[in-house]
Amino acid sequence: MGLLKLPLVVLVCSVFSLLSFIALCDTSELTVKFLETPHAFSNLSSTKFVFEVLVGGSGACINSNITCKLDDGFGRINASQCENGTVLCEGLHDGNHKFEVCPNGTQGVGCSSYYWTVDTVPPTANISASTPFTNALNVSINMSFSEPCTGGGGFACSSVNACNLLVHGAGKVIPNSLKILQPNLQYSVLVGLSSTAQYGRVILVMDMNFCTDSAGNKFKETKILLSLCISIDEVSTSLLTFPKGNFN
Repeated sequence: MGLLKLPLVVLVCSVFSLLSFIALCDTSELTVKFLETPHAFSNLSSTKFVFEVLVGGSGACINSNITCKLDDGFGRINASQCENGTVLCEGLHDGNHKFEVCPNGTQGVGCSSYYWTVDTVPPTANISASTPFTNALNVSINMSFSEPCTGGGGFACSSVNACNLLVHGAGKVIPNSLKILQPNLQYSVLVGLSSTAQYGRVILVMDMNFCTDSAGNKFKETKILLSLCISIDEVSTSLLTFPKGNFN
């Protein structure tokens, strides 16, 4: 008879423990643990959040009233997804964003927030010459990036054949002249012009897709190319627009 009472006692204890756990959801400190979030810098216009509500930082709470907000309520989300712990955020514009989860307990609202930035604009670069007219055989070229483009190694010019500044025509880059004017943003390098060419044209253009920004956007080739017009007496420089791939 005593043995038959044992399972009943265990069952009663289990039910009591479960009820006590559920009660803790309303009386203990609730915290939010994010299981899936976007990168701090993202080039995606949609993202997914996965989270769970914990009691005292450990056990999962299943009966807390949870509310979710995107960009302080100005963003669009499906409120019914919040109770399931998986929320899809769509139609995100470039800029800073905030996702907030608030589990309501009797001791107050312990909200947790996640901040990230959406950036879908690819980095570009402008190329310019140090002077519009010169009779020197070396011309200083400046390259200014619209934003740091360090993914994939960033801008490099270790040799004539391994330089992200491409030279088409009677000239070549001088790699050991490379200078960093502003880290990850501005560089200068000398381009040597042929001393034997009586006339011609040297076109400078940045390489394609050689780096990415912090959000993962690939470098976009600028449409403005630098054209150096060479004559036997002088070298003049001017900014001209050419169709991509047309260097004739």
